[in-house]
Amino acid sequence: QLSHVQLPLMLSHVHKHIDKPHQLRNHYLIVRHGESTANVQHLIVTNPAIGCVKFGLTEKGKMQAVMATRDIQRIIKRHNFALQNVYIYHSDFKRTTETAQIIHERLFDGDDDYRTHLCADALLRERGFGALDSNDGTVHYQRIWE
Repeated sequence: QLSHVQLPLMLSHVHKHIDKPHQLRNHYLIVRHGESTANVQHLIVTNPAIGCVKFGLTEKGKMQAVMATRDIQRIIKRHNFALQNVYIYHSDFKRTTETAQIIHERLFDGDDDYRTHLCADALLRERGFGALDSNDGTVHYQRIWE
């Protein structure tokens, strides 16, 4: 068990071996999807047959995506990132697609030249729940944790 004194010392040692952000070639931001209708209902939706077509964002989730865009814009400006080098990768689930589309639309102001900067990929899907993935989108998380 680490004491409150040991942890800062360990972190300072680790930071000596990590490149500074300005020395790195690529930069990555990770954004969680906005609140979805499945989140509100406490439903597990990891089956692509369900998640890719149902359970999009709530109004609150859409606003969260807008707020995330503002944060991303501040980061881009602060670090002087070139917008032409910014790409948005997301899973093909409806909730992540809608989040990514909102961010993309606002970040690139609808400029058609950047349409290829929005990239859906099934490899970015969330964890699976094995046999429980076969549900129709009506299984609650509470059942998983029991």
